[in-house]
Amino acid sequence: MLSALLRRKTLLATLLIAFAGLMYVPLLTQYFWSDDWYILSLAQISSFSEFLSYFSFRMTDLATPVYRPLSTQVFYCVFYNVFGLNPLPYHLFSFAVWAVGAGLLYHLLKTLFANDHSAILGLFVYVFSASHFTRLTYLATFQEILMFFFAIMALIYIQRCSRLSYVIAIGAFVGALLSKETAVVIPVLMFLVEWYRHGKLRFGVMKKYVPVFMILGIYLFLRFYVRGLSVVGVSYAWDFSLFTALHTATWYGLWSLGLPEFVIDYVGSGVKIIPRFWIDFGVSARILAGGFIALGVTLILLLLRWLLKNVGQQGKKRTIVLGLLWFFVALTPILFLPGHKFALGQSLAVVGLSFFMIAVLKSASKIVTVLFIVVFLSFNIFSVSLYYSHYVSIQRSTISRNVVEYLMETHPEPPAGFFFINDKDVVVEGWGLSRQIHQAMSDHYLTVLYGKGNEPEVKYEDETPFVGFIPSGWVVLPSSPFIK
Repeated sequence: MLSALLRRKTLLATLLIAFAGLMYVPLLTQYFWSDDWYILSLAQISSFSEFLSYFSFRMTDLATPVYRPLSTQVFYCVFYNVFGLNPLPYHLFSFAVWAVGAGLLYHLLKTLFANDHSAILGLFVYVFSASHFTRLTYLATFQEILMFFFAIMALIYIQRCSRLSYVIAIGAFVGALLSKETAVVIPVLMFLVEWYRHGKLRFGVMKKYVPVFMILGIYLFLRFYVRGLSVVGVSYAWDFSLFTALHTATWYGLWSLGLPEFVIDYVGSGVKIIPRFWIDFGVSARILAGGFIALGVTLILLLLRWLLKNVGQQGKKRTIVLGLLWFFVALTPILFLPGHKFALGQSLAVVGLSFFMIAVLKSASKIVTVLFIVVFLSFNIFSVSLYYSHYVSIQRSTISRNVVEYLMETHPEPPAGFFFINDKDVVVEGWGLSRQIHQAMSDHYLTVLYGKGNEPEVKYEDETPFVGFIPSGWVVLPSSPFIK
């Protein structure tokens, strides 16, 4: 029965995507928080001309500091005007695009590797990477999911010969650029695919990439000259140090393998684990550490086996070279931003890990391959469980839902203002309770709840100390009931 299933590769690929998706079903009801409220506030439009202004490269009242109109303003505007503040349809659509993107990746893997087993293994590594949690839990990161979908579509169709396929590839590339700026690496990834399939970059077919680079050039001019570098702050400071870049790439690699993103907060200088890690996570910290060691040992065994079997065989190294180049090229737009590294931005880079694992698993025995599958799957499932209990989006979306439901029930009409006070002496992450609420809500939720121009003022005791005097018409709200 198992062998029959393995022969039906498309069915098996579908099942892998479905089973991986089951890990994230509880996220379907995740509420809006932080940047979600900011983008939802931009969905408050009343004319088609305002809708079109989403695509303007000029900074307007409906523009965001970054240029991602298709995956941010358009996505939220359409779904908000149809479904309001019910997060389920938003998440269902995001999940569907993620699943179809994974299916397209399987198709790309089949195109690149003659062995269907390799395509299945590559898909397995991609879909079960726990890093997907960071993208599927937070609706504002739909930009990454949609960009990946368009990127893989462009990479597939640019390899085909028909005129329709070429048009689809160009359209997908434009869609990716309108979804997230990191899509600028797609033309280089196209070259990598061309090189891997044919062993070289053939001059005769390179002319098909001329329009791709023309579009990229126009986009870069509009994005950086017309739009400008509108994103500022310490976390967006560039650092072109090679050592820093390798440090950043290492973390992205570990997250691709399934290490939870928040572990970075517990690693000090000299790669030393901060003692608080063992206290905060208890038994889970030891299980995670054991799983990480087991995965590391398995990977070392696979690499040693690959080296012993393929030393001196140049042709056998191409897949590993493809994986490494793909990984670093995909990370290039974010590799030199060490203060702004998050697992949610590496969906294309995880594909590089898939290529790498396909290469080393080709040389592995069945026993070692099964060992890797069991260890990798177990480690990533456990990491997902830790995300559910410790990831910031889970906590803050709950706070956000509690605040919104309370305000809509008790204050359907806006008062003059709200003042959130610290009614309990509790400090979380160095912040009082009122700042926890501010972090979950951002500064735009009242625009969404009460309408543009009707939003009341809002203050938080952590940022505006409470002096015992509240202006007339203001409502004082204790913070602790919203943080459960």
